[in-house]
Amino acid sequence: MPGPREEIDIIGWVFNQYAFENKGYHKIASELNQQQVSTEKVGTWSVSTICAIIFNESYIGSKIITKNAHPALITKELFEQCSHCYTNKCL
Repeated sequence: MPGPREEIDIIGWVFNQYAFENKGYHKIASELNQQQVSTEKVGTWSVSTICAIIFNESYIGSKIITKNAHPALITKELFEQCSHCYTNKCL
């Protein structure tokens, strides 16, 4: 099941910042840390945490976890936009 509404909003915010605000992993992590948004496990945001979110297909509901589909937290279109941004940033 999705986490608390605040966690779901943060995931959406991360994807939108990357896809539409042209912010990189470092900038997104830095802004979350400046706003004192804690992570579920570590407490602070890192580049690797942001990268892991951006490439995690479970947020579009495509992975099976314990025989149940994980509910989508973002649209497939937003996920694909992030993939497109990654490709363009790396070329």
